[in-house]
Amino acid sequence: MLRNEIQMIPKEVVGIQAPIVDGLLKALLPGDTANGVPGAMEINILNELNKNSNWIDQVQIVVTKVVEVILNGEFINEQRLNQALEEYSISKPRKWFAMVNPIMGILLTSYYSDERVRQAMGINTVAPFPNGSKIQDTDMEILSPVYERGRIYRFPLSSSESNDR
Repeated sequence: MLRNEIQMIPKEVVGIQAPIVDGLLKALLPGDTANGVPGAMEINILNELNKNSNWIDQVQIVVTKVVEVILNGEFINEQRLNQALEEYSISKPRKWFAMVNPIMGILLTSYYSDERVRQAMGINTVAPFPNGSKIQDTDMEILSPVYERGRIYRFPLSSSESNDR
């Protein structure tokens, strides 16, 4: 995306960007208090996301779309914003996904990289090797037909051989 496209965002949108981004984060990654999985706002994910220039560029586009499409240019309070985001995501899931898709990769990477989220989900944060995963002993006789058959593929031609053809 070009930098001059970002400058075309209406000044009113830039002023209300933070509440809309908060609303988007709450709608996209609300967390699960029953299972102890924190939401995006609980882990303060914006500190990490705001270091990524691609996130900043993409979220500005999404915020502009939210204001234009979901809010119809109307600036509303936080409760009404959360309700509007939820209603839109349920009533028009494909359009919702298309709207938020540009930020999802960055958002999910940052979210699932947080150690608190991984621990709450029971995902081990250390490498499984050298002591974590053992390879079971197995009977390698099962591979003898493959070895006996020999090579069944061709090696790539070198550049000098390909010119001879």
